[in-house]
Amino acid sequence: MQIRNDIPIPPRNAYSQFSAVALKMTVGDSVDVRKSQAVSMCQAIRRQGWQSTMRKVDDDTWRVWRTK
Repeated sequence: MQIRNDIPIPPRNAYSQFSAVALKMTVGDSVDVRKSQAVSMCQAIRRQGWQSTMRKVDDDTWRVWRTK
């Protein structure tokens, strides 16, 4: 095994379907997602350095907004 110190760490592959949507959103935009996807969508928005919030619409539908 050889130890090396000249290899840079590659960036995380944080690009997902949620990240693709988050990148297209502007302040005030919202999306409807399933209950199981709501947290992932909020996290994707926050990973971009923005803020988000979510509210329950019905039993299995949540709406996620980009707020700032």
